[in-house]
Amino acid sequence: MTIKRRINLSFLVISVFFVLTLIVYFWNVQRQNVSADSLRRATSRQALFSDVQQEITSYQKQIALLGQAISDTGGGGTGTPGGGVGATEVSRFNEQLHKTSEKIRELERLADGDMRPQITEFASSFDALSASWMAFYGNFGVNTQAAIMELAMRGDPLTARIVGETLPGLKSADRARAALVTQRFFAESELGQRAPLGI
Repeated sequence: MTIKRRINLSFLVISVFFVLTLIVYFWNVQRQNVSADSLRRATSRQALFSDVQQEITSYQKQIALLGQAISDTGGGGTGTPGGGVGATEVSRFNEQLHKTSEKIRELERLADGDMRPQITEFASSFDALSASWMAFYGNFGVNTQAAIMELAMRGDPLTARIVGETLPGLKSADRARAALVTQRFFAESELGQRAPLGI
């Protein structure tokens, strides 16, 4: 084999290895970007789940206190005009519920495809609960019987299901998913560092 052929063959081998290195590099970058995005979404979901759970628990306590106030005053009749919650309080409570609803919609947007239907169902349940709580707020001190019926028939059962079953289940499932995503991210980062060395 002549020197010229050896040089050409060496150049060809070097070119092949260079192309292979580039392919592996971009493949690793793509995988790491996907893993990093999954990790970012999982971390954001965990923070949102904590916020939503804390806020719903706070609303539940507010409603429970108002319900207790009805019980303490006998809970009868239709209330007296002007005895309800002020318009400012009702508006503030409605804004709080709306902000929580937006966080749940953000959870829905960040959810993985297979989990999204469950988050969508949760969002619908919370919207129904919000409507019930607002109906209770609107009737509190004005139409006591209607306020009591709203809590008994809709508000309390929805609250029990969301706080006791739906939210803890979703949060637990997503926590396990986040742990897997974290493991995968670090495993793929390590693979990305080792792969070029194998060429």
